[in-house]
Amino acid sequence: PSQHFFYDSQYLLENGEKRTNQMLYISITCGQGRTIQQKKKLYQSIAEELSTHLNISTNNIFITLNETPLENWSFGQGIAQMVNPKEEK
Repeated sequence: PSQHFFYDSQYLLENGEKRTNQMLYISITCGQGRTIQQKKKLYQSIAEELSTHLNISTNNIFITLNETPLENWSFGQGIAQMVNPKEEK
């Protein structure tokens, strides 16, 4: 419910811009290894595409990227598929 949705309408926005109650929070979990430039391009492209196709202001698109080391992933069967067996020791 909207009464349980808390956000700062101006946090880190430039030029006095504000967010509205249409704020969209996106959390991405991925492996490590992307450059800062790649991350900036990702944020920009997500914001632009959502703004264009969903008519949401880029001010309302909040993105976090959570990089998780490969040993913290299992793609099924209880196996850490991304871990080299030689690294386990």
